[in-house]
Amino acid sequence: MAIYFIKTAPGVIDYCSEITDDLLVSYDHDDKIVSVDMDGVSDLLHCHIFDTREVLDGKPPLTLNRVYDEVSDILQVDFVYSVPPTKFMKTISESIEVGIDNAGKIVSLLFFKAKNTIAKPLSEEERENLAKKSEACAKELENWSCSIVSKYNDG
Repeated sequence: MAIYFIKTAPGVIDYCSEITDDLLVSYDHDDKIVSVDMDGVSDLLHCHIFDTREVLDGKPPLTLNRVYDEVSDILQVDFVYSVPPTKFMKTISESIEVGIDNAGKIVSLLFFKAKNTIAKPLSEEERENLAKKSEACAKELENWSCSIVSKYNDG
């Protein structure tokens, strides 16, 4: 499962960092968070991800609820409507903590200094420019790779 904070295009994401064993955060060229990817969500989340609003196997449905507190500049993204008792676990990123319930399942994410850590929306022109730069870099890398292979085959 991926949560995107902005609309992406090729070149928007500059790099990724694994902040826990199961959470990968993608960043733009300005080190701002573009997305959070979760691996194995059916085992990680307190909720189920099926297309129904009913409780299944004791798990409530996925309900993305975001609350931004301007005073503390914290964005909280909850995955269930009613968040059970939660403790927050630090990650290797100082700006992100993971909220877990008593069973060790993820119920929310906290983003600290949200105004400065989460990517701002890009215009269509900015996305197109990044896509062109990305395509040019890919061609340059392909040419470089081909020249190395050619030298290896010749030598």
